Amino acid sequence: MKKNITKNNLAFVDGQNLYMGTNSEKPTWKVDLVKFRKHNSAMVSKKKGNVDTDIVFDIMKRMYKKEPFDKIVLVAGDGDYKTLVDFLIEEEKFEKILFPNKQFASSLYKKLPSRYYDCLNNIKHKIKRSP
Repeated sequence: MKKNITKNNLAFVDGQNLYMGTNSEKPTWKVDLVKFRKHNSAMVSKKKGNVDTDIVFDIMKRMYKKEPFDKIVLVAGDGDYKTLVDFLIEEEKFEKILFPNKQFASSLYKKLPSRYYDCLNNIKHKIKRSP
């Protein structure tokens, strides 16, 4: 019998990457954030130009303060997070990066083992906002 183990993972969403990725698909689609998961309130609905830096800083601050969490899940597609991803893998604190649109994912992730990435399109049926 398989045990249901609850993980204390943290998810960080680059909203601009998410928006651009789902709007560049044909047909376009929107993510229902309630279905997707409740995210850090600072990362949802605020328009900010420094989201990349905020996400990296928040993760590093949590690690520095030794806050209890299992692994990080990141929703983004650009290469701005590649150094962070490599570091988190090295520290065994990285679960997965979810590309909003794999077609536009940065080439920097090409050598990333497949267990560390997936595409939101693969779970679209679970998180798509109803019209």
